Amino acid sequence: MDPGRDHAGTDCCYCVLLIQAVPLFTAMQAKLDKLNLILDENLTGVRVIRAFNRIKHEEERFDKANLEVTNLAIKVNQLVQR
Repeated sequence: MDPGRDHAGTDCCYCVLLIQAVPLFTAMQAKLDKLNLILDENLTGVRVIRAFNRIKHEEERFDKANLEVTNLAIKVNQLVQR
């Protein structure tokens, strides 16, 4: 068996994985940035949120962003797990 051939096949698998994974990691970073922005807005504006009774709206907004991050993280982890 030629060890060079096995190594070339492995390199090809890594290239395919990188081509698929890099866009997902980029999207995941953007979603994490959005989630952090929502958290920051909620922490700095907590008095305003309470004053205008927007707590439920902000919880729903955070839950939506968190679900997007979670679903993308699962997708990325399934891809990398292969």
